[in-house]
Amino acid sequence: MRQRTTVLRAFLTSQRGQWIELLRESAESVLAEGLRLTLDLENICFIDCEGLALIKSLLGQGVQQVNAPLFVAEQLRKCEAAEGD
Repeated sequence: MRQRTTVLRAFLTSQRGQWIELLRESAESVLAEGLRLTLDLENICFIDCEGLALIKSLLGQGVQQVNAPLFVAEQLRKCEAAEGD
């Protein structure tokens, strides 16, 4: 039997702290149900340290990310490289 996958699309808003908390709560809810989660980052045009930390945390929990803009993908790669040092 195939496991269902839920896709969350992240958007930039003027209230960044609020979207980060909403994304965190939504992701935790999906993961608590034992579902697979994909995070669609296509519409991100800015990411701060809190947002990057959340995405890294989710990736560490097995969440897949798709459509990351180049600057987000590069920030994630740099963080992974720094952790490997």
